[in-house]
Amino acid sequence: ALVVLSGGFPHRDLWGLALLRSGKAPLLLFSGRSSPATAQARDQLLTLTAVEPSRVLFESASRSTVEGGRAFRALAAANGWRSVLLVSDAYHLARACRDYGMEGLRVMAAPCPGPPRATWGGPGLTRPLDHRVLDLVPSVEGLAGTTLAVRELLGVLLRR
Repeated sequence: ALVVLSGGFPHRDLWGLALLRSGKAPLLLFSGRSSPATAQARDQLLTLTAVEPSRVLFESASRSTVEGGRAFRALAAANGWRSVLLVSDAYHLARACRDYGMEGLRVMAAPCPGPPRATWGGPGLTRPLDHRVLDLVPSVEGLAGTTLAVRELLGVLLRR
């Protein structure tokens, strides 16, 4: 089975659909709660991509990666699945693979290409001095990256 973890619409969903269409797995499961707007947009995306409804499942009860892993393990046991291709952002996959990999399931990470990020496009020494000085000022992107790292670290520590 192929599992797309919630929280990364639309890039996780698009990557999961691309993997499904390329034949990496026969079934796609969207795991985790979604807002009504995201669920509606996902339905439209599935309609536009003409994915057969029999190849798509939804697990919407879980509120965390741990709960999603438990729900998937129950589905896997009921359906005889032995492996999962797990779609999420790269920063999240180490913890997610551990949570899904309990009880003998084989978990393979499928990190999705993330949203595009702005780059300077050249070596730091060739940029004007004012741009290099601005690198010392905290940025929204830097804060977002720090927030993701702290959340993942807390997830690991709290799990122990």
